[in-house]
Amino acid sequence: MTQNYYLLLGIPHDTVKPEVIRVAAETRMNEFKEAFERLQQCAGRAEIGDTYDYAILEISPAASLVEIKDAAQKKIAAAKEAYQTLINPTTRIAYDQMLAKESSLNDLPMILRQSTEKHPHVKKAPPPPIPTPISSPVTPEQSSGSSLSWLWLFVAVGLIAIGGFLALRFLR
Repeated sequence: MTQNYYLLLGIPHDTVKPEVIRVAAETRMNEFKEAFERLQQCAGRAEIGDTYDYAILEISPAASLVEIKDAAQKKIAAAKEAYQTLINPTTRIAYDQMLAKESSLNDLPMILRQSTEKHPHVKKAPPPPIPTPISSPVTPEQSSGSSLSWLWLFVAVGLIAIGGFLALRFLR
């Protein structure tokens, strides 16, 4: 599967200005370099670095210095490749067509697939159950009907109040 260069550089798909693409690529490469340097310092002191740095490089906190360096080099190379692909209109068109073809062949959106492939060890916890009243379960039909009846009650009370005001004002 092809890596999504737009996600890698953090730019929208419709970005056309070369300067924006260049700045995004340089920013990402600097992030990868800085993450590598911070993790390299932590490895020298035999301590675990920041989880953000591991996440940027997509490696495990138990990774060795060699694995950290390889991951940083791969990420920097990917950012350079993304820049070279997106800056050239001809290669960008071909890349966009390839992305469209891949996304049309699969049921899941490309972003979801990439996020699960990048972090297969991360498992999402199921969402907590929504608390419901035990005494009287509410169905969607009841909840919409009850809110409508409250609305009519407020309208009726308002009309009665207006009628009472007008009666007091003009029937003296």
